[in-house]
Formats: sequence, structure tokens, C-alpha cells
Amino acid sequence: MAYSRLRILIMSLGPRAFKSLPEGVGLKTAIQAKNEGLVETDGEFSAISKYRLTAAGIAKKSLYGGIKRN
Repeated sequence: MAYSRLRILIMSLGPRAFKSLPEGVGLKTAIQAKNEGLVETDGEFSAISKYRLTAAGIAKKSLYGGIKRN
């Protein structure tokens, strides 16, 4: 189940604009993505932070099914 939430998180974010976590994705998944170097935050790390993809996150997103311009 964590795999699908990680995928939802990555597919909902883009490399430019910071966005909130999508519905159904929690802080635990965001921490996992940050630890893997897939996302970065706009400030302090919390559930209300905004997130965007790193270069590694962009590469992972392309493996999941392509890049959608955000």
C-alpha cells in the first residue's frame, strides 16, 4: 500500500511549483519520499508543508508513466 501512495505523491507533484500533499497521502509517505531524495519542501517538514520533485523524483516519475508539465 505504501508503494501506491508513494506513486500517487510523485505523480501529483511537478518540478517547479510547490504543492500540498494529495488526499490519501500522509506525512509518513512524504518522509519516505524525502529520505529517498524524491521530494523537497518549501520550509519546515510537516504535513502542511508544500512539496515538489527533485531530479531523482522527476526520473522516478518518468518511470511511472511520463512527465506531466505542472
